[in-house]
Amino acid sequence: MEATDRGRLPPLVPAMFFGMVLGVGGLGNAWRVACRVWHLPSVIADVLCLAAVAIWLVWTVLFVWKWLAAPGFARAEIIDPTMLFVVILVPMGAMIASLCARPYAPDLAWWMFAAGALGTFGFTIWTTGLVWQGGRQVSMTTPAIYMPNVGGALVVALTAQTFGHPDIAWPMLGIGMASWIIWESVVLHRLATETMPVHQRATFGIHLTPSAVASVSYLTMTDGQPDRLSQMLLGYALLQALVMLRLWRWLGEQPFAPATWAYTFGIAALAISTTTFVERGGTGILAMIAPAIFVFANGFIGVVMARTALLAFQGRLFPAPPLPSRAKSAAGRAE
Repeated sequence: MEATDRGRLPPLVPAMFFGMVLGVGGLGNAWRVACRVWHLPSVIADVLCLAAVAIWLVWTVLFVWKWLAAPGFARAEIIDPTMLFVVILVPMGAMIASLCARPYAPDLAWWMFAAGALGTFGFTIWTTGLVWQGGRQVSMTTPAIYMPNVGGALVVALTAQTFGHPDIAWPMLGIGMASWIIWESVVLHRLATETMPVHQRATFGIHLTPSAVASVSYLTMTDGQPDRLSQMLLGYALLQALVMLRLWRWLGEQPFAPATWAYTFGIAALAISTTTFVERGGTGILAMIAPAIFVFANGFIGVVMARTALLAFQGRLFPAPPLPSRAKSAAGRAE
């Protein structure tokens, strides 16, 4: 392969790009609930959900191609001790896409859910085994560490319940909730003792996800008026969101990049949760602020979508493909 062949490679899609599926799909599902609660036009929910499925399909094809065309680039993701956990976005994206596709192609959506759930569970076992073996430095711990045991398990619980498998949903909810309580102290210890470098600050978006997604999962798995536990989960999610708003200048020191999508799933989940709270007959302050959270989620994710489209238009969305070995040698000789 010559150096000129670099331009012929399809874009090399990092695992973090599947966060776009979670953000767009999450917002689409928030619109589905909002359509039932506030009688909004369903076409917006349909467009967002179908867009999430389309993004998932494109990224999946390109992600598989990456392993075939640039295996070294692909392997780098799963050996990085900090970003390793982000790879679980690939099977999680399949599950969120399955929720989006379910009204249109229920049989296909079930298989997407099954593949995503198995992939998530297998990846969780593998990464947990790595953590148990130790050797990690404190600086390697970021909110991304929540993703397999917490985020992955909670999304499995949510989708399993939706597809009619409560026998899977409840154990996975237990895994997610227990892991969240355990990892919360580990992550907070890192945040309190070492300042997060600028290039890692987008991972703070993941810090909102456990409580928000746990709230959605729990509401999906229960009936009737929201109980006290659902209100407690929502309250903690709101605390995380408000702290992030308080730190928006500090968090914004990291330039906009696809990593910013890390914020979108938690924000979308918070909108789903509060809107579902209203739909289920919840009252009080949580019901009162639900419209504002829904509007904020649309505004924030809309801006992220627009800025991502601008990066794509400028040709700056995808990372540059690695130089082939012979091209590297030639570059070294030129120096």
